[in-house]
Amino acid sequence: MAKHTPTPEAGFQPIEVTPVTHDGFKPIEVTPVPAPAEPKPAAPAPVPTPPKPAKPAENKEA
Repeated sequence: MAKHTPTPEAGFQPIEVTPVTHDGFKPIEVTPVPAPAEPKPAAPAPVPTPPKPAKPAENKEA
């Protein structure tokens, strides 16, 4: 009896996990892709911001 219980459960679990993993794997792989790309452009964005206001300030003094 104990052998019969694990037999149907073991075959049922992988069947339900197969479709779930496919649906859950697609969005998981897409999430890490845009995540590392967002922090990259954010670093160079603040760099050109400070030099912009410094140029017009020097022009006014000259």
